[in-house]
Amino acid sequence: MGMSKSRQRLIEAAAESLEPGEQPEIASIAMVGSMRLKRSLALGLATAALTGGAAAAFLVPVKRYVLLTDRRLLFFEMNQLTGRPTRNLIGEIPRPAIGVVNVSVGITGVLKVAVGAEQGLKLRFPIPARTDARRMAEALRDGADADVTAG
Repeated sequence: MGMSKSRQRLIEAAAESLEPGEQPEIASIAMVGSMRLKRSLALGLATAALTGGAAAAFLVPVKRYVLLTDRRLLFFEMNQLTGRPTRNLIGEIPRPAIGVVNVSVGITGVLKVAVGAEQGLKLRFPIPARTDARRMAEALRDGADADVTAG
């Protein structure tokens, strides 16, 4: 299945999880894990605190569908038989809580983000989606700049 079809299926699967007026910006797929295993417990607690218990911490890298909206970064389960996104929202992080730490695009795209003060996530995008790492980093940085200038 091509990336454009996967992106469209993710947006369709995510529709019921979006808040009124929330707009999808970047739909992709990535291996999602914590940046430091020794801080995985803290990451889990911080993620739960930031999202009111609605999010799951990613202790071992797992392939997830990732949707960046104008308000949140959402993580959806992948159907293990078909590879398609499910409607099962397994994690969310509000955009104001996300800071870009590092982005690199080589054979794969890697985006490292900070969640709160000391926790982080590493998103490794596969070859067909590797440029999404840079696109997502730019969107997150632009959103942070807009929040600063709006306040």
